[in-house]
Amino acid sequence: TDAHGQFRFGDYLGLRLATVFIALNLIIMIVFALHSRRQTALVIVFLGLAKGSESLTDIFYGLMQRRERMDRIAKSMMMRGLASLAALSLAVYYTRSAVWGAAALALAWAAVLLVYDIPSGSWVAGISSRFPAEALWPRWDRKRMRSLTWLALPLGLVVMLVSLNSSITRYFVQGYLGERQLGIFAALAYVQAAAATVEEAIAQSALPYLSRSYASHNREAFRTLLLQLLVSGAALGVCGVTIAAAVGRPILTIVYGPEYAGHVKVFVWITMAIGVNFLASFMLYAVTAARYFRSQLPLSLTVTLSSLIACAWFIPKYGILGAAYTLLLTALARAVLAAVLLIHALGRLSRSPACL
Repeated sequence: TDAHGQFRFGDYLGLRLATVFIALNLIIMIVFALHSRRQTALVIVFLGLAKGSESLTDIFYGLMQRRERMDRIAKSMMMRGLASLAALSLAVYYTRSAVWGAAALALAWAAVLLVYDIPSGSWVAGISSRFPAEALWPRWDRKRMRSLTWLALPLGLVVMLVSLNSSITRYFVQGYLGERQLGIFAALAYVQAAAATVEEAIAQSALPYLSRSYASHNREAFRTLLLQLLVSGAALGVCGVTIAAAVGRPILTIVYGPEYAGHVKVFVWITMAIGVNFLASFMLYAVTAARYFRSQLPLSLTVTLSSLIACAWFIPKYGILGAAYTLLLTALARAVLAAVLLIHALGRLSRSPACL
């Protein structure tokens, strides 16, 4: 979203390297503090290393996304998927050890970062060299890193709350209904992960253009693309609900078995929540393109509180159907609050320079 070039790529990379270093040290400290078994501790540490590598890849994705080279991101993701599947499978097959599987996964992701992502970032930035030139080196300017940290911190907290929100319903289902019902609900709700993949692919592709349109005060271009996103989100939501209502039972029977097919009503409500979340997410991507970062934090806190209240009210009363009700109500709250922020952003676009 940095359409005006407020920070250099090296500033982002330097901050990410620093935060990854801090995170890995915290992971190791927590593992030792919990007195975990050696094998468990090693798995956690290796997975931490894998996620650290993924975090660095993410920064290079940002560089490619800003230059609208989504094709290179797609190639990298396919390479990482195939490499991690092969490495993890072969390591576990030959060693029968989760430790070596986690180590192989970390190694595979690091290899793709070094062999493809960094050279690809160099190419996208227009640097012809085997190794990243100065433009791709991390910068350690404390003043700029502090400024970038405070700018990005609200979004970091928002992402943390989004991650928490995805698990709150499961915690309540397990607490009130037990692990068996949790297993059924988790299987039915897994369609959310597939929907999120589609949603991100569409929105991330549109984000650079939305950011440039907003930064250049091109209200018409911003609104046109936003409308296209919302229409596509509504169409996907309607299609999902229609399919779930019409053929949800045979789909669940084929994928999971007859026991799950008895919960087709829950499945339909979950797909309704997914449809609303499409609209909410696309609006929030537009708000992010407008660089409304801090205002998204109270939104996420409100949504989290709404989810907690709805879970405590509906799940004990209606079981996993109540959990589906909760997902829909939370999505509606998220959509309404996102619409309020978006209306404010559009209002500022029409009367003032770029806003943070």
